[in-house]
Amino acid sequence: MGITIAISTPVSYFASRLVFRSVELKQLAQRWEQESKNAKDDLEQIKRLIPWCPACNKVQTEQGDWRALALQYEHESEKMLKDVLCDPCLEEKYPQEFRIILESRKARSLTE
Repeated sequence: MGITIAISTPVSYFASRLVFRSVELKQLAQRWEQESKNAKDDLEQIKRLIPWCPACNKVQTEQGDWRALALQYEHESEKMLKDVLCDPCLEEKYPQEFRIILESRKARSLTE
C-alpha cells in the first residue's frame, strides 16, 4: 500500500519560488564569472601598455625613468633594432633614391 502526500498550494508556491530563485542565482553567478574574466583580460591589456612620449620618442620604464624607445626595446626583447626608413619617409626625404629602389624592386619581382 502506497503513501500519498498532498502538497498544499502555499508549499508548492514556495517550492517553485525556490527553484526560480536558484536559477536566477546561477545566472547571476555565470554573469559575474564572465564579467570577472573580462575585467582580468582588461587588466592584462592595461599592464601591457607602455607609457610613451611621442614628442621625444622615449618610453617610461617600470622604475619610472625615461629611456629612448630603441634602447628600451633592445633591453626588454634581447633583440637589436636597425635603422630602416619606411617607404613613405624614404619617398619624402629621398625621392630620387626612392624611385631607384622602386625600379629595383620591380625588376627583381619580374625575374623571380
